[in-house]
Amino acid sequence: PWGVLFALVFALSLGVTALVLLSDAYYPGNVLAASGLRRLPVIAIILISATATSLTDDQSTYHSVRLKDAAAGNRVTIDAALDQWGRRQTEVTTARPAGSEPIPLVFVASAGGGIRAAYWTTIVLNCLVKNQDNAGWKPIGMDMNNVCTHRMSMDSVFLASGISGGSLGLAVTKAFKDAPAVPWSEPLGKDFLGPTVAGVAFRDLPNAFVRLRATGQDSAAVLEKSWEKSVRDAKGDLASGFLATAWSTPDQLDFPLLALSGTSVTDGCRVTVSALKLADADAASHDCLSLDRVVTPIQGAHAQLQTLAATKDAFDSTCPADVKQPGEPKDLSLSTAALLSARFPYVSPNGTLHWCMDRAVRTFDLDGGLIDASAAAPLALAWPEVVKWLARAERNGKCFAPKLILIDNGYVTSTRSEVPNRPPGLIAPLTAFGAVGNARSAAARQAAALDFEKFFPPGRCGGDTAPAAARPDWVLPNVVDFYPVAQPGVEAPLGWTLSERSKRSLGHQLENKYNRCSMEIVARWFSQETGKPPGCSGT
Repeated sequence: PWGVLFALVFALSLGVTALVLLSDAYYPGNVLAASGLRRLPVIAIILISATATSLTDDQSTYHSVRLKDAAAGNRVTIDAALDQWGRRQTEVTTARPAGSEPIPLVFVASAGGGIRAAYWTTIVLNCLVKNQDNAGWKPIGMDMNNVCTHRMSMDSVFLASGISGGSLGLAVTKAFKDAPAVPWSEPLGKDFLGPTVAGVAFRDLPNAFVRLRATGQDSAAVLEKSWEKSVRDAKGDLASGFLATAWSTPDQLDFPLLALSGTSVTDGCRVTVSALKLADADAASHDCLSLDRVVTPIQGAHAQLQTLAATKDAFDSTCPADVKQPGEPKDLSLSTAALLSARFPYVSPNGTLHWCMDRAVRTFDLDGGLIDASAAAPLALAWPEVVKWLARAERNGKCFAPKLILIDNGYVTSTRSEVPNRPPGLIAPLTAFGAVGNARSAAARQAAALDFEKFFPPGRCGGDTAPAAARPDWVLPNVVDFYPVAQPGVEAPLGWTLSERSKRSLGHQLENKYNRCSMEIVARWFSQETGKPPGCSGT
C-alpha cells in the first residue's frame, strides 16, 4: 500500500507546489477577496483537512499497536514470581556461600525523561553490574577509577518499574541479556528524532487524507523500528518478544522482571506491560476504576485481588483488530512495550489496543508520565504483597532485605529555593492545581522510599526491636537515588536524540559525590558490611 501512498503524496506535493508558486499570479476570486485573503491559504487548508479527517474517522486501525505473531506466553502472580526468585537466591553457589544473609531483594524504579532517561538508566545499571575489567566497558566521557568497581548480579533485581524513556532503558538491558560484553548505552546515542519526524510528515499526515487501514506502519512503528535497528547493530535484540524474554526456560523466569507503564487516555488508568499479573485479568468489565473489582458483597470475596489499583493489563488487549471473536492475546516486542510507556503527547500518536474479549472496546495509550513520571508508584502499590511474602519467608527461616534503587534523570540543583509569596486569590486555585500535578511524581518516590525504610529497617528482617538508644548514628539505607547534578556546561536535554557532549555530560555525572556514595551503599548491601562507606563522607 505504501507504493500507492507514495504516488498520492507525490501528486499532492506537485499540486501544493503549483498552488504556492502560482497563487500570486492569479486573482483569488470574489469569495477569497471578500474574506480579506490575498492568496490561497494552502498550509491552513492542509492542517484543517487533516484535523477534520482525524476527528471524523474514529474507527481507523492505522495507529493500532504493533503485535507479534506469537501468542502471549505464561504470566504469573507476584507471589509465585517471588517464590521462584527466592529459591534461586538461596541456592548455595560460589557467589552466594551458605549463611550469606540477609539476601537483598532489589527493586528498581527508572523515571521518565525521553532519551536522556534511557541513556542514564543504562549507564547506571551497567555500572552497577559491570566494572572496568569487563571487556573494557566505559561510558563516553567517564573516568572509571573507583566508580564502577563493585559488581551486583542483575538477577538480584526482582522487579524493575519504568516510565517513558526509563522504560526504553530497561528494555535495552533486557535486549542485551545474551550479549553481556556490550555497553548497554551504545545504541542509544543515535538520532531517533529524524525517523519520527519523517514518519509524521510522510506517513501519518498523508494517511490523514487517504485513510489506509494498514497497521504497524505509523510514525510510532517507525520509531520502534529505529530503536530495534540501533540495538541490533550493537548485537542486541529489541525486536524479541516481551514475554518471551521474561522466561529463560519454559518454567524458569529471567530476572529482573519488568513493569512498564503507560496512560489510558479516556479514563486515566495505568496501562502496564509486565509478565506479572498486576491487574484483574478475570474482570468481566473493562472499567478499571470500578470498586466492584475489589469489593463485591453479594458475590463474596474475589479469588485473587489485583496488585495495582486503577490499572489495565496491556496483555488483556493485545488482539488483532480485524478478528471479531474473542481470542488469545499476542506478545509485544520489547520496543513496542517500551513505546507504550513512552508515547509523548504530540510527538508520538496515541496507540490503540483492542480488548480480546470484545474488539469494539479499545484502550488508547499515551506516555505513562501523565500519571507518575517517577515509576515508583507501582512499587508502592505492590508493597503490601511484598510484605506478606517477606513475612512468610521469614517464618520459613529465610531472611530477605528489600532494597530500592531510584534512577532519576532530572538535574538537581543545590541552590536554595526562594520563599514563595502569597498567591493572589484569583489564581490560587490554578496555582494549587499545577503544584499538585507537579508534586505527584515526587510524592510517589517518597511513598516508595518510606515503605522500604520504615517497615524493614536496615540490618533487621521483619522489624527493628532495638531500643532507640542502642541504634548507631549512621545506618545503611535501604534506598539509593541516582541523579545528575546541575553544574556549568552542557546538560542533556529531553527528547529522542543526544549529542556527544550530552552523552559525555551524563557519563561524568556518575562520578559526582552523591552517585559515588550510592554505588558504595549498593556494594555494601551485598558485602554484609554495615558501616558508613568512605565515599559517603561529607555528602
